[in-house]
Amino acid sequence: MAAGQSVGMALVLAVAAVSSAAAQGPAMWAMDCVHGSPKQQWLLTASNKSLTDVRLADANATGLPASEYCWQVEGCFSSEGAKVGVDGGCKPLPAERCPGTSPAADCACNAAWSFMPEGTIMSAMDNHCLWVNHNSGAIIGTATCTGKSDQKFKVKSVGTAGAVVIT
Repeated sequence: MAAGQSVGMALVLAVAAVSSAAAQGPAMWAMDCVHGSPKQQWLLTASNKSLTDVRLADANATGLPASEYCWQVEGCFSSEGAKVGVDGGCKPLPAERCPGTSPAADCACNAAWSFMPEGTIMSAMDNHCLWVNHNSGAIIGTATCTGKSDQKFKVKSVGTAGAVVIT
């Protein structure tokens, strides 16, 4: 397959200009999967507690100042449709259980994820599932787990230093 060829939908770091002061930073969207695109390649780092952080494999691919870009529930919001973004750097995976015992403990878990066998990806912060919100232009957020197709994902190795594409 040639570089630049579309192969379905993938989770991508959208590096569009931030259009409002309320925006947290680069957004996550489900967009056409483009073979070889570094903005669609992620690294998964697992802990011994079945938690994983998900970070952009090549931070230089963003065109933004070099940084780490990890999935996080924006603002630590535990509500239906909370957005998932990548601003704020990467946090260490939590040492205590998730969800925690307080809002601060829960927020320590907003960048930790569990990849479930049936294809859902759960936020360790509140056990909501990663979700493609087609009503908001395919933005990525979290919502109560339903098992529907907009909450099911496949992880595919792209063979680049452990990088994966999530479709």
